[in-house]
Amino acid sequence: MLDKLIDCFFGEEQDPRLKDDVIPQSGNDINKERRTIAEMKAECFSKEHRAMLESDFNVYPILLRYEAEYKARSKCFFDGETTLYEARFGEVIPLPKADEFRLLVSQWSQTDKAWQSICERIQARTLTSRDIRDVNYELYRKALAQAIGSTVKQAAHLIGRLDMAIHEGKEGKIYLVPNNLHRYIPHTGGASMLRDELNHS
Repeated sequence: MLDKLIDCFFGEEQDPRLKDDVIPQSGNDINKERRTIAEMKAECFSKEHRAMLESDFNVYPILLRYEAEYKARSKCFFDGETTLYEARFGEVIPLPKADEFRLLVSQWSQTDKAWQSICERIQARTLTSRDIRDVNYELYRKALAQAIGSTVKQAAHLIGRLDMAIHEGKEGKIYLVPNNLHRYIPHTGGASMLRDELNHS
């Protein structure tokens, strides 16, 4: 790990997908603005996207709150450390452990019937990755809402407006990552690991 950090700091090890002149593309129809890696490194948002966000008085102050932190740490991501955690944007919360996940869904299902089917699949040990994501995404939206003083619905709207993806990292955390990077960089998330643990424990 230390070697990776040293390489990252001095720029000696760089993923060819993250060279300055590369225009990220994939089968997921990302980066319609055709921004280069160099442009993404300099600014999280395209000029057009930023202009749209600046006109939204509910979103823009929150963008400013998180953007400086993103710029400071994402340099290491672009310079070689291709862990998406280095490209995170905004709040970070822990990925729930298996027992915490079971308790959480059980509590939610008592006030919202929408979670009862997931409760049943927990008991039957037939959870899908989609089940895991549904719970973790809602958990993140609730945490973000609390952090910015909004409703959960408003937090979900903010994530969409910022064009961010909720990512469950293999390091055991949940956070936002720019969609263009999330879809471009192959990665193994924490959802499948948690699913397997819940279905086999």
